[in-house]
Amino acid sequence: MRTLRRRLEATHGFSAAGARGSGTGDGPPGLFERVVLPAIVVTYAVGMPVWSFGRVVAGPHRTDAAVAGAMAMACSVVLALWLLVPAARGRRPRHAGGLIAAFAVINVAAFPVIGAAWFAAGEQLAVLAAVYLRPRWSVPAVVALAATPAAIAATGHDVTLDRYFAQNTVFWALTMGVLIWLARAAARLRASRQELVSSAVIAERVRIDDELGASLGAELERLIAAGERAARTAGDDPARAERDLRALTGASRRALAQTRRVVSRYQAITVRSELSTAMALLAAAGIPAYVDVPSAVLGQALDSERVAGFRSGLTTVLHDQGPGRCLITADGGGGDLRLAIRRLDRQPR
Repeated sequence: MRTLRRRLEATHGFSAAGARGSGTGDGPPGLFERVVLPAIVVTYAVGMPVWSFGRVVAGPHRTDAAVAGAMAMACSVVLALWLLVPAARGRRPRHAGGLIAAFAVINVAAFPVIGAAWFAAGEQLAVLAAVYLRPRWSVPAVVALAATPAAIAATGHDVTLDRYFAQNTVFWALTMGVLIWLARAAARLRASRQELVSSAVIAERVRIDDELGASLGAELERLIAAGERAARTAGDDPARAERDLRALTGASRRALAQTRRVVSRYQAITVRSELSTAMALLAAAGIPAYVDVPSAVLGQALDSERVAGFRSGLTTVLHDQGPGRCLITADGGGGDLRLAIRRLDRQPR
C-alpha cells in the first residue's frame, strides 16, 4: 500500500503538455486551431517574403538586388515556417532564439543591397517578437521596428513607402502575433485543465489507498501473524496449530468477503470522485463553485444514467462563456441519488 501511494504521489507533479481530447468540459483543438490558423500562418509566412521579392523584381532593380532578394526570400520562408507553424499549434521549436537571430541577420544583411522594398522583413520580425518574446521585450522590439521606416520617412526619403511599412509593422504584430499568442494560450489552458483532472484522479487513488490500508491492510497483517503462530506451534502442539489454522481459515474468508465488497464499491462511480473531477474542471475554467452535498452520501455510488446527466450539465456550464458562480447539489437517496449543477445567476439546468 505504501509503495503504491509513493508511486502515485511521485506522478502528481507530471505536467501534461499536449492537447487532450478526453475529460468532461474539455476537448481537442477546434477546427480553427487545427486547420484555419495553420493555413493563415503558412500563407503569411510564405506570402510575405514572396510578395517582397515580387516588389523588388517588378520595378527597376540591379542584378545583385535580385540575387540578394531571392536568397533572403528563400531563407525567410524556411525560417518563418519553422518558427510560426509550431507556434500556431502551441509548441516551441528547439533553438527558437537562434532561428530568430538568423532570420534577423539574413534580412539585415540583404537590406543595404535591396533597399527600402525589403522593409517587409521587419514586419515578419515584429510578428516573431510578439510571438516569442515576453511583453517587456516584444513591445519595445515592435516599436523599434516600426520606428525605423518612420524615421526614414521623416527624413524625406521615400516618404510614402516608408510610412506604409511603419504602419504595417504594427498591424501585423497586432494581428498575426496576437492571434498566434492566443492559440498558444488556449493550448496551455487545455494542458492545465488536463493536469488538474489528473491531479483529482491521483488524489482519489491516494484516498483509496489510505482506506484500503486502514481496513484490508490491518486484516492482512493479522492473517500473516496467525499463519506464523501456526507454523511455530505445528511441531510442538499440533492441537493448538490446528485451532490456529481454523481461525486463520475463518479470518481469510472474512478478509476475502471484505475485499469483494470494497472492490465492488470502488468499481462504481462515487459521489466523491465525481465531485473531485467536477471541481477541478471548474477551477481550471475560473468558475467559482459551491457544493451543497451531505457528507453522508459522498461514498455512495451513482448509476451511469445519473452520471451522464450530471456530466452533461457540467459540460454546459463549462461551455457557457457568461460570468457567474455555480452550485452543485445532491437530490434523492439510495438508488435514486443524483447530482445537479446550475448557475446561481440562471435557471437550473
